[in-house]
Amino acid sequence: MKRFSESLFTLIIITIIPLSLYADTEVSSDVSGEWTTDGSPYIATDQIVVPNGESLNIEAGVQVHFEDDYQFIIYGQLTAEGSEEDSIFFRSSEDDGIWGGLRFLNADRNTRLNCCVVTGGHNSG
Repeated sequence: MKRFSESLFTLIIITIIPLSLYADTEVSSDVSGEWTTDGSPYIATDQIVVPNGESLNIEAGVQVHFEDDYQFIIYGQLTAEGSEEDSIFFRSSEDDGIWGGLRFLNADRNTRLNCCVVTGGHNSG
């Protein structure tokens, strides 16, 4: 019985650990703070906004996916510092999909994006 318990425990650990390595994080509405690769990809399930007076820092290697035609609106400060080896990606959740794009509306003057890849975004108005 002890051997069965140990085998069952091992099977549970082997199943759970890989799932935790790929933890999708759903985001919507107002966002701020730090987005790290531990929570990537970040899935926008609605429009997301960095409010005036707030800041969002996105770590190199993070992916941000948009489930629909949602916009990412920046009033506050967005710092997205990727690297040539580890870019930050903004894209649709669907292959060849579109989303609402990035909009900088009176964004903080310290806002910066470096080594970011933005695909499928569009904007009107």
